[in-house]
Amino acid sequence: MPKPLKGLIASLTFLLLAPTLANAAEIYKWVDEQGNVHFGDKPKDPAQASKAESVEVNEAYRPETLSDEEVETRRREQAAQLDYNAERRREEKQQAEQTRAEQEKQHQEKCAWYAKKISDLTEVYLVNGRPTITVIVDENGKEMTSREQAALADKLRSEAAAAGCKPSAS
Repeated sequence: MPKPLKGLIASLTFLLLAPTLANAAEIYKWVDEQGNVHFGDKPKDPAQASKAESVEVNEAYRPETLSDEEVETRRREQAAQLDYNAERRREEKQQAEQTRAEQEKQHQEKCAWYAKKISDLTEVYLVNGRPTITVIVDENGKEMTSREQAALADKLRSEAAAAGCKPSAS
């Protein structure tokens, strides 16, 4: 590792340790044989002790101290925020459930529509003992043939399947 990088790491380490070290009696800085910079209350190697120089450390940041009343106020505010967040989650969950229920209802209505249309096209009735299907009139007012009705029923079955509708028993 290059010496400048080692020095940077040592300096950063010192800055991170400074609050802890601020309570020590005295802080020293020294450089070992490899050129690494060290900080501490004393060098581990007595040979380096003669090269160590005293370093002035400014007092570290200390968080504000709060009165009991301020602590209680913050606790109440945090509890209120937690309650608010929990209520929002409940409301969001309820809204999601309502949306899901509405979508399911719409899906069921769509599937029922497909089932009715397919049934109208394919249901066979006995009239005077003869099988008969309902005559369907297309959008132009023309009666559809049984083949056209069967083709339309197949198309509607495909659309219903693509929409996720289960085929009705017929």
